[in-house]
Amino acid sequence: MGEIFIRVGEANGPKRLFAGIFAVCLFFTEGVQANAEWKNAIEKVVRDQALLQSQTPSVEWIDPKTDALPQCLNPRVSLPATTRPVGRLTVSLRCDSTRWIGSLQINISARRNYLASSRALPAGTVIAEEDMIASEGDWFGLPDDVTAESRLVIGKTLSKGLMSGAPITLNSLRQTSVIKSGERVRVEFVGVGFAVSGEALALDSGSIEEQIRVRMANGQVLSVRVVKRGVVELRRD
Repeated sequence: MGEIFIRVGEANGPKRLFAGIFAVCLFFTEGVQANAEWKNAIEKVVRDQALLQSQTPSVEWIDPKTDALPQCLNPRVSLPATTRPVGRLTVSLRCDSTRWIGSLQINISARRNYLASSRALPAGTVIAEEDMIASEGDWFGLPDDVTAESRLVIGKTLSKGLMSGAPITLNSLRQTSVIKSGERVRVEFVGVGFAVSGEALALDSGSIEEQIRVRMANGQVLSVRVVKRGVVELRRD
């Protein structure tokens, strides 16, 4: 902002003084209003993010340009597409009424619910309900693949050990084998209007919904789908 000189020795000194003060106040009032309009628009876009719908995010204004945004009748704000809606992000800004575009860096903070180990769990543990507890923490400090949905965790096998209280991540889990190579299984043959079953020898280990090979009593090798522990299926439509 340029300097404003006010000469108070003239006959119209009081009037000029008042006009000068009014101009300064108007300048700062417009700046504050412009900042408020942009901040409100940015905060709304942050709150409306699908991943933050159940959270109460907060915005930290870390960019010095925040205090120098232009006035705009209808500020338009967009955030980058990301699976991690927290931390330092660059916001795209646009004002059609003045044909102005720009950007601003902000820092978004939010809490997130997740499942953690209730005790130290060694690798190979098949997760049961008593092995996990509901926790909450700073989203930015958590791995991307944590979850709060127990259905995605229970019955899965840990591929690595976890300390007590550590987040249970989806990438640390694998499907639990319900059939082991070398064991006898029941094969269900299902087709249109018929269903029969027989016995076979599992040639592979497998978890539910996986495809494994089995050898029938006549020596024929078939590719079948694992249905549950000890049971596989071969469907003919």
